[in-house]
Amino acid sequence: MAEAVRSFFAETENTRLRGALVLLLGSGPLLFLFLTNPEIANPYYVFGLGITAVAVLTGAFLLISSQMGSC
Repeated sequence: MAEAVRSFFAETENTRLRGALVLLLGSGPLLFLFLTNPEIANPYYVFGLGITAVAVLTGAFLLISSQMGSC
């Protein structure tokens, strides 16, 4: 029974794709805001910029890998 439910949800919804889109839609505008007003001397700015860049790259990687897996 549990396997049937898992297979049903696996067929109807790709959560990896949805998660990648949410990650990109959340961190993309934030990265744009970071880049419009650079304060390289502030260590908190550099940390936030690095974390946001990693989030954008991770979201893009997940999106690309989920699309390549479905082909």
